[in-house]
Amino acid sequence: MKRADTDGRLRLVDCSTDGFGDGDAAAANLSQTELMQALHIRSDDGAWHSGPEAFAQLYRAAGLHGIARIWGTHRLRWLTTLAYRMIARYRGALRRSGLGFAYLKIVDAEIERRERRRKRDQAAT
Repeated sequence: MKRADTDGRLRLVDCSTDGFGDGDAAAANLSQTELMQALHIRSDDGAWHSGPEAFAQLYRAAGLHGIARIWGTHRLRWLTTLAYRMIARYRGALRRSGLGFAYLKIVDAEIERRERRRKRDQAAT
C-alpha cells in the first residue's frame, strides 16, 4: 500500500504490538482484539470503516479507484463480504499459499496502470 500511496494520504498503524494504544481507536471504543480481527480504517471525515468498505476506502485513498470500485460496489456486497471474511479469517494461510502474492500482482498491475495514465495525462498538458 505504501507504494500505491504516492500522495501520502495513508497512515498505517500496526495494532499487533504489545501495549498497543491508539487514541482515535479508543475514542471509537475499538479494542486491540477488534482491530486484529478485521481491517479498520478511519477516513478523512473521521468515520471508521471495516470489512469490504474498509478495503474500498483504503484503495480509494491510495488512488486505486478500479479496485476500490470492486470492493465498494453495493451490488457485489454479498460477494465482497464473503471474500473479506475469507481473507480476514485465513490471511496467514493465504500468505503462505501464494494466493496473497497473486492478489498483490493484481494491485501492482493497477498501480502501473495508474502511473501510465498519469504520465500520459502529464504529456498531454
